[in-house]
Amino acid sequence: MTARFVGYCSAPDRAGELQQASRGLVDGAERTAGEVSKISGSSHEVSSSVQAVASGAEEMNASIREIARVIGRINEYQTTTASAVEQQSAVTTSMATDLNVAASGADRINSGIGEVVQAADNTMHGAQATHTAAVELTAMSEELRAIVGGFRH
Repeated sequence: MTARFVGYCSAPDRAGELQQASRGLVDGAERTAGEVSKISGSSHEVSSSVQAVASGAEEMNASIREIARVIGRINEYQTTTASAVEQQSAVTTSMATDLNVAASGADRINSGIGEVVQAADNTMHGAQATHTAAVELTAMSEELRAIVGGFRH
């Protein structure tokens, strides 16, 4: 009986100890709940950050696709420009060839004109010589008539 009595007497002490221990557990649980709340808030912040990064990555991907599209258009313009330059070069080369042919033809025409001028000059000298000869023949013919006319009378 004494052991029971001692056990009953110590029960309030044990209850007090249990009460203090339960208060410690409640305080620990409240601190844990606070930490869990903080972790939940941090987890939400991390989730928001991940979503923001994913959204930024999508925007960056769209921007990169747009840049690639613009580069493709620039490439098309460069190809078109290079083709036009090549065609212009071919036309310029053809024009230079045609101009050389025209210049050669102009040189031949100029040479031909020089020959025509020389021929005209020679013709003029020949005409002058023919005129002089005709004048001399006319004078000789008149002298010859005068001489022949002197024998008839």
